[in-house]
Amino acid sequence: MKTKNFFLRGLFFYFLLGSLCAIEPNNNLLDGVVAVVNGELILASDVKYEVRKRAIQENSNPSEQFIRNYPRTALLDKMINELVLEQRAKNLQIYIDPIIVQSVMKNIANRGGVNLGQLRKELERQGLNFYRFKKGIEKELIFTRLREVEVESQLRVSEYEVDLFLEFHTNNNLSADEVLISQYKVSFEKDTNKKEKNNRKRYATEKREVLNKKFKNKDSFNEQILDGFVSMGWRSYDRLPKIFVKKLQGLQKGAISEVIESQSGFHILHLNDRRSSVLEKKVPTFKARHILLKVNSQKNENQVQRRAYELHNLLIAGDSFSDLAANYSEDIASAEKGGELGWAYPGDYVEEFEKAMLKLKPGEISKPVRSTYGYHIIELIDRREELLSPERQRTMAKLILRKNKLKETTDEWVRELRANSYVDIKIKKSRL
Repeated sequence: MKTKNFFLRGLFFYFLLGSLCAIEPNNNLLDGVVAVVNGELILASDVKYEVRKRAIQENSNPSEQFIRNYPRTALLDKMINELVLEQRAKNLQIYIDPIIVQSVMKNIANRGGVNLGQLRKELERQGLNFYRFKKGIEKELIFTRLREVEVESQLRVSEYEVDLFLEFHTNNNLSADEVLISQYKVSFEKDTNKKEKNNRKRYATEKREVLNKKFKNKDSFNEQILDGFVSMGWRSYDRLPKIFVKKLQGLQKGAISEVIESQSGFHILHLNDRRSSVLEKKVPTFKARHILLKVNSQKNENQVQRRAYELHNLLIAGDSFSDLAANYSEDIASAEKGGELGWAYPGDYVEEFEKAMLKLKPGEISKPVRSTYGYHIIELIDRREELLSPERQRTMAKLILRKNKLKETTDEWVRELRANSYVDIKIKKSRL
């Protein structure tokens, strides 16, 4: 059961940070209304459930004090934001076929060595709801599609921006250290009283202690432990708060910092990686091939996805990748070459394609991968390292700028959607 416990916590990797719990049919009017968002309710039971879910996720056996001290204000804000996103998706008629949701759930269960029935029992044993879990997966898929439509497809990086970026790095020493970090933040407001601030500091300290134990246990560590951390991307030290720099300089790669107090909250930092400069070091290059099935409208989404899985099954059964690419791929240029794309650098492909490709070993074939273009089936042929040419420096600079813009643009997009929504919080933040 211990193995299943750890697997269960890993399942929440598939939820967006702060993913909204589904509101089940509930006729109990005594369940207090915490907030109203464009006429839809967030109930006290939803917040309570979300708190317990996240407490279990972060600490396999949370104490009642740990649960009581869990920061609810920021959590409610995320729940409100995600209900706004859900409503936006409905307005744009963005839906996910139940067959796709079921397929994702089966894949999650299979990776944990259980079937759906066992997964359901394990969730219920932990006091969690299978219906809510399923709706959370569906919403993550919807939110990803919504962001593709409204943010990623509109994102542009100009050549002028690339020129400024390269000039800045040239003038500020390309060999300067950069760090890739993510942070977990327990926020507080300026007018937060001392008692509440101490409670949040206690929560952050307990969170850090739990993380530290898991980091020391190398056998059980994986990326799901960092759920709740938000990436800050690659940063030079001059682009970080001074209180962060002091803690990071003595930190080993892969380690977590002490709890750091700022004017807006308590922070825990994770040092993912260090580098001298992304523009001077060797970078990995990849040779791959793919089969692309395009999605022309929301209506043919499910049909295309099913067809992609049929082709994937044929490949696994031993059919020729070149022949299937030539006959079925809608990327005409590569189809004529059996799906081959040639050598490529980081940033040459869309993010979803590249993420899937990076997980492959030479000769391995991916499951169908959804991008803004449609569904890809990818085979990694080979990989090697090369020094960046000036042209490739521009490509890498554009990739960095795009990633930075995506985070900022997504945040601004969510803020704008919320600003144009009717939100009425029915309970004082101090009582959450």
